[in-house]
Amino acid sequence: DYFFILKQKSNIRQKARIASILPDLINASSSTVPSYSEVFIDILIKSFQEHHTAKFSNFIEEYANTKILIGLADSLKTLAPYDPETVCKYLDVIVPEFCEFLFPNEDRLLISSILKAFLVLLTPPCSSIEIRTKVPTILSACSNLLANTRSRSIRKSILRVIGAIGVIEVHQKNISLGKFNRTPENIDENLARQFYHPLRDTEGVIDDTMLLNPSQIGSYYITVTASSLLTVFKNMSLADLRYDTISALVQVLSKPKSTALSYFDTFVTYFLEILEQSSIEEMKIYLPLYSKLVSKSGNSSFPFVERSLRLILDHFHPELMIYFFNLIKAFLVALGSGFSDFASE
Repeated sequence: DYFFILKQKSNIRQKARIASILPDLINASSSTVPSYSEVFIDILIKSFQEHHTAKFSNFIEEYANTKILIGLADSLKTLAPYDPETVCKYLDVIVPEFCEFLFPNEDRLLISSILKAFLVLLTPPCSSIEIRTKVPTILSACSNLLANTRSRSIRKSILRVIGAIGVIEVHQKNISLGKFNRTPENIDENLARQFYHPLRDTEGVIDDTMLLNPSQIGSYYITVTASSLLTVFKNMSLADLRYDTISALVQVLSKPKSTALSYFDTFVTYFLEILEQSSIEEMKIYLPLYSKLVSKSGNSSFPFVERSLRLILDHFHPELMIYFFNLIKAFLVALGSGFSDFASE
């Protein structure tokens, strides 16, 4: 019924109300979405095309029409992951129409909705060779808008889209999902960590194929973020950013999964080097961060217990007593009975 109303030249304000709730309706009826995809896309294309020639009797109708376009763009963002094959068939029309509205004088909410739709289309499971062929058009429109808009939120949205464009397109690799080296579903991360040794295992490599597996997308972003932060952390010319970088790495690498263990070990190893060379005042700043990381890392911190205890013995000072006590407490929390072998030290 709603699609029928949207297709007719009925009350524009009624159509605006329907368009505003359409994303929620699509999300609630995800199992039946493919049956209506082509009808919806036809409505979306006609609405965006007619906007250029439409004449409104007052500003209320113009505002209502903008709300319709916003609702339709948001609906496409919601619908695309459920039926990417159908959406891809119409990208030759949708992308140019959307780009026609990426100008500073257009409604900001509409621009934001279009950029969010682009972001969904450029990321799995919607990202495909078809959308990649439209990248020059999207990038040109986004770059032009970025250079001319003063809206901070719009700039952030544009940068997200450009970031999605910059991700290596793994869909162009002829790889079967069944051939991925996946972590077993029933793996015990804490038990596995006891057999993981950073000096003997290979360094981690960012695996773009994780983007094809929805359950691995979060792990992919963690590895990319950790890799970038470690580059900053190791750069001696950026020492003024050290505290902020360490704080960010502690958040990113807390409770590391197997895909992030190599980054965790690289970080902790270099962090201990920094601590071993720090003054008392610097250690007062960095030790709470190290203790926080250890307490949240579980058995992942096991390979670094001995070196951490040596740090305490070699740098013991009355002013650092409470900080070292908190570090030992953090190891007890993380390792439990596993710390008993080191208790004598």
